Amino acid sequence: PWLPDVFHYAVKFLSLSPGETIFSPGMNVEGPYLIVAGTARYICSASDHTSHAEVEMKKSTWVCEVAIYAEWITHGHLDADLECEVLMVSSNELHSITAEYPRIAAFVHDYGVRLQEAVREEEAVLSDLAFGKYHDAAVFRMRNSTRMLLSEPALSVLYETSSVWRRKEIYGLKTELQQGKCDLILDEKREVKRHVYVVALHLERPDSKHLVCLAQFRSGDTKLTFELPGVKMVFGETATRAMERLIRRDLGRMESQIQVSRLEHSDHQSPSRRYGVPTRYVRTVFYAQIEEERYCTRPLQLCAHGEEDLVFSSFVAASSQHSAESEELNLYAWMLPGSLDTCLKLWGSNPSVAGQWTSVCLE
Repeated sequence: PWLPDVFHYAVKFLSLSPGETIFSPGMNVEGPYLIVAGTARYICSASDHTSHAEVEMKKSTWVCEVAIYAEWITHGHLDADLECEVLMVSSNELHSITAEYPRIAAFVHDYGVRLQEAVREEEAVLSDLAFGKYHDAAVFRMRNSTRMLLSEPALSVLYETSSVWRRKEIYGLKTELQQGKCDLILDEKREVKRHVYVVALHLERPDSKHLVCLAQFRSGDTKLTFELPGVKMVFGETATRAMERLIRRDLGRMESQIQVSRLEHSDHQSPSRRYGVPTRYVRTVFYAQIEEERYCTRPLQLCAHGEEDLVFSSFVAASSQHSAESEELNLYAWMLPGSLDTCLKLWGSNPSVAGQWTSVCLE
């Protein structure tokens, strides 16, 4: 019921002639702008902000998005390039309307605060563009009570459309939501998508070998992984905090020797084997080097079916103690990229060997 009020009171329509100025640097704007027809041209006034020096703004592009959540002083020029139609959302009017709906108001406030935190942490030079890239970081920082509001519509659709025997999977998803480990999104086709946020560590030694997690043991269930050490982010964590947690948990003796040099963001989508829901994995990879390895490792000899046996320097990291009774164990090995390809080829479809490898390392 609040949307008609938003369109009636909070949205203003602007029709601009070619060359007409929408805003210039140093203006305190009333709210964000949405290009709905024609084109506009944005020029950043910051001399060291080369990525947005001059940008053509086309239909469906937002400018000054953060102005809906906070007072915003513009950092560049926005002029109509051709005949241009723009919608401007008044943040004051929007907040007055949403104040009558406590759950919506709580969500907008929490999201706005987290968006500002993400921008301050990652953006060295501010511009009026590209705040959409901080959406994932803002959502993940939100309080769980308000963040759950994003997932409620998708969770309801799953309950309505799933068979009785899939209720256990839905319960598992709900538990993940409550723990802040994922989000559920309902797209325009009313299809449910799961978003998971993970961090990974690409740790390399001077001999060019890097650390790989060969297998995981979780409460009696053992599986092969053949992937970089990683961990799911949990509620309230930044990617950096999650990486620090991974290092403390599994690589504590190496912690003082690990030097992070850079990080990269990526995402991909694939079906979740556990829940059967299309899942978008938003991943931050930390690239790091280690000069001296202080973990007690032992040889892990793997029979390569007629070829020369593969021998790796391996160790087991446990959540509590290095024993078969530990609830969580990770089997790690130092290997060259070519050796990882060989492992995937030979054992990628044979998960039973994971338990054998872990048992050998625990002896």
